[in-house]
Amino acid sequence: MAKEIEIKKLDILSVAKIYAIIAAIIGFVIGIITAVIISAVPMAGMAVGFGILSIIIMPIIYGIIGFLAGLIFSWLYNVIAERIGGIKFQS
Repeated sequence: MAKEIEIKKLDILSVAKIYAIIAAIIGFVIGIITAVIISAVPMAGMAVGFGILSIIIMPIIYGIIGFLAGLIFSWLYNVIAERIGGIKFQS
């Protein structure tokens, strides 16, 4: 017989950290893609510098945005789950 479990509350900081890591990884991939595309298009010597910069900057920007999104979404989940109940699943 399956047991039903309800997620009543999320730890806001732990959710934000996970969001930040996932978003930073996505930012790194996008940074690499941007660097490849930029380096393929000649732009008077700026391509190499901007390409390398995008690999460094994109994960940082995405990580910060991911952290803030994790804070907001987990806080919002806690507010809503307190009023109407949390997500239920069976184990």
